[in-house]
Amino acid sequence: MIIQVKAVGLDNMRKFTNPETYRKAARRSLQRAGTAAMAEAPRAIKAVYNIRLSATEIKARLRTRVETATSLRLSAKAERGVSLTKYYGARRNKVGFSFRIKKGAPLSYLKGENKRRPFLGKMSSGYEGIFVRTSKARLPIKTFYGAGLGQLIRKRTVADRIQRRVDEVLCKELERNWIYYHARKSAA
Repeated sequence: MIIQVKAVGLDNMRKFTNPETYRKAARRSLQRAGTAAMAEAPRAIKAVYNIRLSATEIKARLRTRVETATSLRLSAKAERGVSLTKYYGARRNKVGFSFRIKKGAPLSYLKGENKRRPFLGKMSSGYEGIFVRTSKARLPIKTFYGAGLGQLIRKRTVADRIQRRVDEVLCKELERNWIYYHARKSAA
């Protein structure tokens, strides 16, 4: 997800400042705004989705990068989906598993086919997930995932909330950093 910066006064700052000071202040401000985006992303995701990951786990799977002087990229490190066991309400029943992805949404059901019921398993890597055998043999098995964090942050409700937070922080940071670099240049 690319966050386009809509900071008030960005063009005015560019006109009245030498390019080097502007570049330093804008880059530092965007880095601070990226930190704010990383802090807001878990809150925005948890407000909409019924996910059981902690804020630290979500932040560990995301990263920010300054693209240009007016854009910031927030992306997921891996696009693999989140395990269905990481959603609140994921429980085993007689037929298979039931879980709730979005808050307030009805339960979704995962049932097996041809008398092959889904089962909860833990891989040697520590990954805990829901699996179904694809044949009578022990292997291969099929793994079920929910949406990945990259998909979740691109949803309009989550993205808008992150964008609002970045805009709030960026206006304050631009002014603060411009004063900082301008005072440093004047003192030298």
